Amino acid sequence: MGGIVHVHIPAANIVSRKHEVVDGQQRMATFTLTMASILRGLSKISEQSQNEEIKGKCAARSDEIREAFIVYRETQGAQRVEVPKLQLSRTDEPFFRALLNGENATPSRESHHRLKNAIDAIDRELILPIIRSCIPEEEKLDQLIHLYKVASEQCVVIHIVSQNRREAYRLFSVLNDRGRNLTDGDLLRARTLELLEGHPTVQNEVEQLWDIILDGKPEDITKYLKAYFPSVTGRRAPNKDLFDTYEQEFLQSPSTDSTRAFVRALATDKRFFEAIRQGEWPFLSASHATSWDRDRLHRLVNILRHEAAHPLLLSAVKLGENKFIHIVRLLERFVFRYITIVGAHPSPLYKPYNAEAKKIRDQVKTYQVSSLKNELNTLVSTRASDTAFSTSLLAKLEYSDNTARNREIKHFFSTLESYRRWYERGGRRRPTPDTMTVIDVAAATLEHIYPNNPSPADVDPAMEPLKQRLGNLTIMAGSDNSAIGNLPFSLKKTEFAKSSIGLTQQLASYSVWNAAELQTREDQLMTMALSVFKIS
Repeated sequence: MGGIVHVHIPAANIVSRKHEVVDGQQRMATFTLTMASILRGLSKISEQSQNEEIKGKCAARSDEIREAFIVYRETQGAQRVEVPKLQLSRTDEPFFRALLNGENATPSRESHHRLKNAIDAIDRELILPIIRSCIPEEEKLDQLIHLYKVASEQCVVIHIVSQNRREAYRLFSVLNDRGRNLTDGDLLRARTLELLEGHPTVQNEVEQLWDIILDGKPEDITKYLKAYFPSVTGRRAPNKDLFDTYEQEFLQSPSTDSTRAFVRALATDKRFFEAIRQGEWPFLSASHATSWDRDRLHRLVNILRHEAAHPLLLSAVKLGENKFIHIVRLLERFVFRYITIVGAHPSPLYKPYNAEAKKIRDQVKTYQVSSLKNELNTLVSTRASDTAFSTSLLAKLEYSDNTARNREIKHFFSTLESYRRWYERGGRRRPTPDTMTVIDVAAATLEHIYPNNPSPADVDPAMEPLKQRLGNLTIMAGSDNSAIGNLPFSLKKTEFAKSSIGLTQQLASYSVWNAAELQTREDQLMTMALSVFKIS
């Protein structure tokens, strides 16, 4: 079963040894759950049996397993008490104990689900096939005992015990080339707890904060640490040696207060990061954001898939909701123009993004979004000019069978619709959206004005090579009647007139639909896009 690395923890007034597990937590927890499952199997055999000898054997084996692997008895004062042999973290221990006792516990975090899945799998694959088989009770008992002996006597571990936590973590980091490596978060947790030795109250608080920080999949925790570092320092996080970089930056000359403050800040921002990473609104209480603005964050993260902005958005939360809304709107229009349409590489964005992220934290009370806008305008002028944007727009937004591409086309039309009234009123100053209506990109459909598959009688040879172009497309809301498919334009007009989307409704004003009308509409869309997707 590989190496198990422990640190010996001196404990006053305790006769038995106490170890902190550095590596092997999952294996030890899984082994303990296996023993608990075998105990339940023995209990079921005993309940089903009328044979006193079998009941006696089940009871004897149960006592043996409990004392060997679940609890040990210790004298505290004048009483003999049972003490758990393996205790998990504070957030996992009650749930783990409930599973061991056979209680019906409800998972509330990722680690709980992993524990529940483990014991369910053990029951399903190892215990229940024996209990539910049609073999005699004596044979069921023999098979269960055989399983117990295989697990307890024929599994080998290499047990490494250190007297120093940092040494143990470093030792494991070097030796372990199998299984799950310790994450940088694990190493940071160990380092901060080591720094707080002699301050048990603060140490306990920090340990609970680390339970919050490290809740989740290892790769997601690493993503958070790589986003938090540039958000605070203004420098991009390294791909390697993240622990050493964090230690040098945040724990170089630590005091009790500075160590606690570092972990508190890391735990506070973890919740904001998890929301941002999933495109969910990070302001939970007293939020006045419209559904439209919440949807823009969702689009930035999940449709435009702009991960580079996570550190910047993490800092932007500190500015409050109004400025956060302004930044999200700005980034969403910029990213669509700069990356989605022009195809500029995102690497030049990291330096200005991270610099602005740090500036926000340093100047949280005085920071102006115009600072970010100026940086984005510089990038647009050099890499995503009006000419580059116009040239790329028609090529990138042609209809195809590519789901991601068509999702971008729907995003384009729905964004123009949101800014349509502002544009029709002259489009002055900063683009101002109509936030009253949210168009669900997932539910919306793209409609060909000249049909994609016209009937033979309706085929127009001049329109066939143009039918996938942007000018021949429009968007229909989920509530609109989009079952107009391949009808000719003369029949589609009636449905276009009923549309809740103004850009689509306007199509009903055309008397005919031909190549000239398509070109006119395409030019109009282009002019409107240059106004909406400007950085101002």
